[in-house]
Amino acid sequence: MVARLPGTDPTGTVFLVAHYDAVQTGPGGNDDAAGVATILEVARALTDGPAPRNDIVLVLTDAEEACLCGASAFASEHPLAAGKGVVLNLEARGRTGPVIMFETSPENARLVEVFGEAAPHPVGTSFAVEVYRALPNDTDFTAFLDEGFRGLNSAYLDGGAIYHTPLDTPAAMDRASLQHHGDNTLGLAREFGRIDLADLRAGHDATYFPVPGGLARYPGWLVLPLALLALAGVVALGWLARRRNRVTGGRLAAGFGLALVPIVVAPVVPSSSGR
Repeated sequence: MVARLPGTDPTGTVFLVAHYDAVQTGPGGNDDAAGVATILEVARALTDGPAPRNDIVLVLTDAEEACLCGASAFASEHPLAAGKGVVLNLEARGRTGPVIMFETSPENARLVEVFGEAAPHPVGTSFAVEVYRALPNDTDFTAFLDEGFRGLNSAYLDGGAIYHTPLDTPAAMDRASLQHHGDNTLGLAREFGRIDLADLRAGHDATYFPVPGGLARYPGWLVLPLALLALAGVVALGWLARRRNRVTGGRLAAGFGLALVPIVVAPVVPSSSGR
């Protein structure tokens, strides 16, 4: 299903995307009825308010679970997709928890800036995005990336035991998670619907993570200098503690070793999003 909310002076198009199909083993109450319901309610809210500057297109796809066929056909062949644009893809891989923005298109700094400012409850980390890019997992968002679209991919992930099972019913859905989807999607649709979409390509990725009240973010090129500065600070602190006999050499070495554990383990933990 495709519908268009025309903008007043378009600089591009915003696509709100979710899939209405489910796996054969489950009814899809969360995956992805939650995304479909969110888009329908966001469409109602948008039509009740001032018309957006940019075109907003609602895309409810079929055959995501089998082959991404609906999204692939739309992104590559539909006339409304010819000019590309910004995609907000909505998913669920569980029944509860916060909605996490876990995937972006490349060169995401401006997208992340808008996400941090316009989403009422922004949750996401650049680390998760980098890990997800290295995995073979796919959602409809993949089909749009393959055709050169920009955008953000979001899902709630907790309660994954029901994922792709007969237990994935509407009754199992956490209404707070659904509300989180709605709040963030509406805020982002309004902001992407307002700004000049030609200004979104930043040329670099951002580093970001949630903090109380928002999203901390800075250019990705700062990661190495900040990491080296932090390492120098830790080494200096260890040297000072050892010099003052506050810690033994063995305990200091053990502390450094334990600090390396999450750095080594985290990249190999399986992802919890996507097919």
